[in-house]
Amino acid sequence: MTRLVSPILLIFAPVAALSACGEPAADRRTTPVRVPLAVASAATPSAIPTAPPGPYVWTHAQSARAAWYGPKDAPALLAIACEGWEKGAPRLAIVRYARADEGAEALFAIQGSKGILRLPVSATRVGDAGHVWRGELDPRDPRAEVLLGNGLKATVPGGGMIELAPLGEAAALIAQCGVAATPATTPAL
Repeated sequence: MTRLVSPILLIFAPVAALSACGEPAADRRTTPVRVPLAVASAATPSAIPTAPPGPYVWTHAQSARAAWYGPKDAPALLAIACEGWEKGAPRLAIVRYARADEGAEALFAIQGSKGILRLPVSATRVGDAGHVWRGELDPRDPRAEVLLGNGLKATVPGGGMIELAPLGEAAALIAQCGVAATPATTPAL
């Protein structure tokens, strides 16, 4: 004998299943992104150009332990910073200044002559300007070598693909961050 499923259950089961979709996450990422104010404006919708003019350059601010990439004298498209070094736990924070939906997560693909880095990124609020993509990487992680390659290409949802010039002098940022992550050893007496 077969048992019939109540028609009421058939109507309300999809509604109950969909009611959990789209609910806001309990913990919002509001981690500060430390980059100079000149580049922070890139998170505003009007500041993210659809076809930004070139040429693109890397700018390295050693005192800020940060480097950013984009058109000269314009909002940055990408920033790399060494955060947490003062606490002895440095991390490379990689921010792609492209609009992201609140609560979204994705993989930021960076491809170069030294391999491919697939960095998990999350939408992170930047002030009142909106959300951008942000991920972190241990500077001693072998995957960080990809950033030192030639002819990088990077893509993230909603940001399209950007072609990055080699870091040049800005590559020192990754090396310095890695050194800060390495515990100092004392010679044995």
